[in-house]
Amino acid sequence: MKRHAGRSWAWAAVATLSLQACGKESTGPQPAVASVTVAPSGASLTVGDTVRFVATVRDASGHVLTGRVVTWASSDPTMATVSGTGLVTGVRADAQQVMITATSETVNGTAGITVAAAVPSFATVEPGAYHTCGRATAGAAYCWGDGVSGGLGNGSTSNAPTPQAVTGGLAFASLSVGGIHACGLTAAGAASCWGGDLYGGLGAGAPGPETCNGGQFPCSSAPLAVAGGLTFSSLSAGWGPTCALTANGSAYCWGDNSDGALGVGTDTSSLQSCSVGPCSHTPLAVAGGLSFTIVGAGNYHACALTGSGAAYCWGDNSTGQLGIGVNAALDTCTTGRGPCSRTPVAVAGGLTFTALNVGTQHTCGRASDGRWYCWGLNNFGQLGTGATGPESCIGGPGVPCSSTPVPVTAGTNLRAVFAGRRHSCGVTSAGAAYCWGENVYGQLGDGTTTNRLTPVAVAGGLTFASLSPFVYHTCGLTTGGVAYCWGDNPDGRLGNGTTTSSTVPVRVAGQP
Repeated sequence: MKRHAGRSWAWAAVATLSLQACGKESTGPQPAVASVTVAPSGASLTVGDTVRFVATVRDASGHVLTGRVVTWASSDPTMATVSGTGLVTGVRADAQQVMITATSETVNGTAGITVAAAVPSFATVEPGAYHTCGRATAGAAYCWGDGVSGGLGNGSTSNAPTPQAVTGGLAFASLSVGGIHACGLTAAGAASCWGGDLYGGLGAGAPGPETCNGGQFPCSSAPLAVAGGLTFSSLSAGWGPTCALTANGSAYCWGDNSDGALGVGTDTSSLQSCSVGPCSHTPLAVAGGLSFTIVGAGNYHACALTGSGAAYCWGDNSTGQLGIGVNAALDTCTTGRGPCSRTPVAVAGGLTFTALNVGTQHTCGRASDGRWYCWGLNNFGQLGTGATGPESCIGGPGVPCSSTPVPVTAGTNLRAVFAGRRHSCGVTSAGAAYCWGENVYGQLGDGTTTNRLTPVAVAGGLTFASLSPFVYHTCGLTTGGVAYCWGDNPDGRLGNGTTTSSTVPVRVAGQP
């Protein structure tokens, strides 16, 4: 027992000496905090969810300092709160970022976070030029990206990198997104539009009640009812024109008519003057008395299918997008871009079609034999023939195009083809996604920025029900109802809570 007690005393003495030594070391000068870095940066979360932020404290030499006291603060606790340990909780959705600040010894570090509304599964998703909108399965509309033109429909002209609910509480049966505006149809066929009204595309009977983009043109940041009292069975928002079909197949268009894109013929007595030229702020009947089952609006033209599958187009033909032959024209355009037709003209070649998808300057259709054909602008191989051309249209010096339908010879069994601006995409019967054409901003989704004359697989191995390419970005909806986007993202149009572009699909924030 004594020997045991002595051993305990010896160990105690050693421990005491060690503690004294440690205490002596701790009294020396400590490195000052020189920087505080907060991560993650540019994150997003939905209302009610949490994310852990971490502060890294360093001295002037860049060495990580441990054991330093860090305090946390939120720039707007009504949007996001932060605990004393850096746990951030989303409180209220907003387009603006909340800044989370970590402070150690008077040195601050910050990182932004965006709080998104929790959204239900999407039934459709479709990009515009600078923004994107999706329709939830119950019919509510959400938009994200550039809000300068009021295109988000949430009552604001601010950008939002996550989905924002379109104001008004409308439930839409279908949704279509144009260049700088969007439109929706209720189950009863009532049409409403919101966004930029530079071209009269809102169809509200008068220019939009607000001014957007620094007061340069009219707009509406909330849905406006389309004037005229008509009910529609389908609708397509383009860049200049917006077109819709009634239940009996009659076509109506409104918006820009500089190149005859409204299809109303030479009688322009019912037109008004918009910011860019002649337009109509109310739907006008397309001339010719044809009955259509499908209509699609492009940049300055539109195309439609009759019940028998015959394809007709009208408007600008400077890049062969009417499909009526090289540089063919029936009318003189007011803008000087090239030839046009102010009434529907039959697409050449005698094909009949069962599906139609209209891009900005090219169109693709599925023929009765199951093959896909495209026509129009082909400067980046967006027609899917494996080459540019084969013709030179007059829409510019030596612009490659095909003014008649040419078969998509991509080598993949595509059940659907979707036309954008300078690129196109398609999905196979198994849901595999492919894109081709321009890829400067990664809009093909293959992990590169290399242009492609032939289809390349979209990265990630996702299974898509539909794809929607437009100008510089592409979006798709998986078979499980989850929206993904990829490409250019300076204003948050990819919807993942950041403004970082992506060459591969990224999941839109807020989805289950």
